[in-house]
Amino acid sequence: MKENHTTLPPMLPLRAFEAVARLGGVTAAAAELYVTHTVISKHLKQLEEFLGVKLTTRDGRRIALTPSGQAYAMQVIAAFSSVRQATRALTRAESANDVIVTVSPAFATRWLLPRLEKLKAVFPEIRIHVDMSYAYRDLDAGEADVAVRHGNKHLEGLVSLEVCHDSMVPVAAKDSIGADMLANRDFRSLSGVTALQENWEHGWAEWCEHFKDNNADASTLNVRQFPDSSLVFEAVKAGLGIGLVRQSYLEHAQGVVTFPHLSIPARESTWIAMSRRSSRRASVRMISEWLQQEFRLSEATSAA
Repeated sequence: MKENHTTLPPMLPLRAFEAVARLGGVTAAAAELYVTHTVISKHLKQLEEFLGVKLTTRDGRRIALTPSGQAYAMQVIAAFSSVRQATRALTRAESANDVIVTVSPAFATRWLLPRLEKLKAVFPEIRIHVDMSYAYRDLDAGEADVAVRHGNKHLEGLVSLEVCHDSMVPVAAKDSIGADMLANRDFRSLSGVTALQENWEHGWAEWCEHFKDNNADASTLNVRQFPDSSLVFEAVKAGLGIGLVRQSYLEHAQGVVTFPHLSIPARESTWIAMSRRSSRRASVRMISEWLQQEFRLSEATSAA
C-alpha cells in the first residue's frame, strides 16, 4: 500500500478480486457481478496498484494468483463470507429450507466446493449457504446450522459426529527433486529442503519422528508454515517445497505427486456439528446425513 496502511482497499476492486479468487477465473467473476471481463481486469489492476503488490499473473488466457495473491485471497474470501453470513442472519426470517453450512476456507476449497453442485442437485428444494471462515460460528445462537471442523474431542453442548480419521500425506510438485527423494525414500537427502505445513498441524516434526529409522531428521528441514492447508497445496504446486496435506483434501489434487504410503495419522479428526435445535430440522438432518455419506465415499475411494 502506498500511503496509509490503515486504509481499506477500494471496495469494487476488492469485490472483483474476491470473486475471481473464489470462482477461479475472470469469466465466472464477471458473470456473478454482471460486468464485463474488461471491468474485472481493470479492478484487479487498481487493487494491485493500491496495495503495491502483484496479486495475479497470466498463463496464456488463464489468470492465476501469485503466492501473495493466494495468501491475501484466503483472508479476503473469509471476510466477505463473514459479511454475507452476518447479512443473512440479520435479514432472513428462519426458513425450514435455508441451511447455512460453516467450514474453513481450506475445507471449502479442497473438499466441499467440488461437491456443491452435486449436493444442490440432490436437494433442489433446500437453499444451501456456505460460510467460509476460520472463526468458529456460534451454532446455538443460530449463526450457522451445520459446521464441519477439525478437532480431537466431542463438542460440548452440540450434536456432533466424528466422520473422518484423516492422514497427513506428503506431496511434491511433479518432476521435482523432493518428489524423487520421497519416491526413493531417500530421507537423508531431504536435508535443507523446504517443508511446508499448516500453522496448527504437528507436521514435519512428527513425520520425521515416525520415519526416523529411515534417516528422516526434522532439524535438517527448512520448515515454513501457512495458515491454511489449501495454501500449502498451492505452494507445493508452485514448486516452493514439499508439503504435508490432509488426505481428504487430495481427492481432486492435480499438478502434484502424492505419497499416501508415507502418511501419518492426523492429530485431529473431522467432525460434523449442529445445535440441538437445528438437528431437529429435517433439512439440516438431510444435509448432515449427505455430508456423512460423502465422507464415507471419500474414505472408501482413498483406501481403494
